[in-house]
Amino acid sequence: MGTDRLVIAARRSDLARYQAYRVGEALMSKHPGLKVEYAFRESLGDKNQHDPLWKMPERGVFTEDFVEDLETGRCDLVVHSWKDLPVAERVGTEIIATLPRADVRDLLLLKPARFEDVRAGRAPFEILSSSPRRAYNLASALPRLLPGVSERSPDFRSIRGNIPTRLEKFLGDDAAVGLVLAKAALDRLLTAPEGEFAELQARLRASLRGLRFVVLPVALDPPAAAQGALAVEAKRGRAELRALWDGLHCADTFECVQEERRILASHGGGCHQKIGVHVAKLRGHRFEVLKGLTEAGVRLDERRLERKISFEAPTGWSEVFPRPDERSGFGFERRPLEAPKAGEAEALYVSKAEAWRPELASAEQVVWTAGLETWTKLVARGVFVSGSDEGLGERLPLLPWRPELAWRKLSHAEAPSRSELPLRATYSLLPVGTVPELASRRFFFWASASLFERARAANPTLAARGVHACGPGHTADALAAAGVSADRLWICLGYEDWSKELGLEADSRRETASVP
Repeated sequence: MGTDRLVIAARRSDLARYQAYRVGEALMSKHPGLKVEYAFRESLGDKNQHDPLWKMPERGVFTEDFVEDLETGRCDLVVHSWKDLPVAERVGTEIIATLPRADVRDLLLLKPARFEDVRAGRAPFEILSSSPRRAYNLASALPRLLPGVSERSPDFRSIRGNIPTRLEKFLGDDAAVGLVLAKAALDRLLTAPEGEFAELQARLRASLRGLRFVVLPVALDPPAAAQGALAVEAKRGRAELRALWDGLHCADTFECVQEERRILASHGGGCHQKIGVHVAKLRGHRFEVLKGLTEAGVRLDERRLERKISFEAPTGWSEVFPRPDERSGFGFERRPLEAPKAGEAEALYVSKAEAWRPELASAEQVVWTAGLETWTKLVARGVFVSGSDEGLGERLPLLPWRPELAWRKLSHAEAPSRSELPLRATYSLLPVGTVPELASRRFFFWASASLFERARAANPTLAARGVHACGPGHTADALAAAGVSADRLWICLGYEDWSKELGLEADSRRETASVP
């Protein structure tokens, strides 16, 4: 076939068709004269809906059936969910392209009444999932993330089928409390523009109505390698097909997914592994999370953000701000403000636990947090939290199954805000303590833009000297806007990681008490 007409193949499932349509749409948009045909059929994994995937001996149970089609020319491209592909490369075919990745996180759906039974000790904590990775990592994560179950260990039971089938099975299973899915799959099905998905979308929304949800954090439940990414496979040597992807191919997604698959392969590979891994680009830095248990019994628990700047390490704490003893001596006191009442169908983005007010809580309230520490603090107060940005930068949560939500940000009165996330101030900041002498310091960590601006007011040349570290959110923007150059702006994951990389972590393990 020439490159004026392409046949794109995929599985017959709703999600596979959606993904094939997005690839065809992208190619036709880039090449207006191109005609695309689609060929959909079942794979071995679709035919066997009983055995858990990790028990099935065949490699690539959702993808292997299409290899012959590519090699014989019955189709030009096959579109896969990349996580379904075996980690070992195939001989006659190759992945030539991908599109930008969707949300990589897992989604937990809960029956509210059944969850209350679990909290009261009246029911077992049964979660449906066929993934050994999810079962291993969520066994310790869920008691931390959900209120009232800190003493309960979840039990996992296998479930198979496409997204609508699994939802139906879950709702019809009286013993099941929760169901874990890949969030990207649900997001895609609910946002598909084609009319053929309208009935499915109505069924999905009806199934989701009344369920509580938790978007599970990557730090505690990293995804399967390549989750949320799609792979475009072609016969090796077809350079004309690769050329079609100039300007469409997402190189960052491709690079990150390949690295995830390399990491998984280094531990044996396969969907039977109890390993979650995530690699992403965060403000141009490589961000990596690895968590699970290898077949050899080795526990994996790593979370790192690459350092892109170089410097001569400090000789001691005298060159560093803040030292551990300075973390609570200079900062702000929080003065509570009158909190507005929560409106109907309102969702709250909580910047810090101190911004929360008990009168804002309700059974229907959707709560999202800026960081995981805020999440766990709110859970300890009995608040049900639905997700977090994990301290990686503020984003408006993408929840296609709850498009009606009106978001409000709870923070201090001076906090930045934007139209899609308007501010509801619940406290103001009053300066406390004296700004320390900073002329002799070379390394700075700023837990907030407010602390930096207060220090800069007393030290006008502060932004022009030294190495300034902060997280990847608003504070990084404030430092850059103030004149901290890129070669002196150190994006990191927090004070502990920063002091550890400086070689000073032995004395730094104390709680932050002075940040807004």
